[in-house]
Amino acid sequence: MKWLLCLVLTCILTMTVKAQVSFEPITIGERGWLHKKYYERCDIEMTPIQLFKLFQKDINMSAYEKPLAWSLLGSTLLNATGQIFVLWPITEEIAHNPNPNWYLAAIGAGCIALALPLRKKSERVAERAINYYNSGY
Repeated sequence: MKWLLCLVLTCILTMTVKAQVSFEPITIGERGWLHKKYYERCDIEMTPIQLFKLFQKDINMSAYEKPLAWSLLGSTLLNATGQIFVLWPITEEIAHNPNPNWYLAAIGAGCIALALPLRKKSERVAERAINYYNSGY
């Protein structure tokens, strides 16, 4: 009976150790005529937010976590604000408002233009973080 218990425990321990050893690197790809970047791990495509959540779970990636978070947050907020400001006067024009506020559209275009460098910064930070992650630290 002890022999069977030892055999079962040994099998369980070897399976858990084998499951923890596997390492799958993250790859970076580009798609479309705008060269939009995507991240891939285990044949699963990830968005930048999913990549951030993956790095957030890893203690060794804390040096890259905060810069990536701030640049992603700034880019996302500015882009969303810009889209709302651009679409607001357009919907007013469609609704036959005699005087839509086109200054909002100009402000929105400025917000979208400001979001582009932040997105590029987040891509650079993500690329450095991925290189560090793939090196096996």
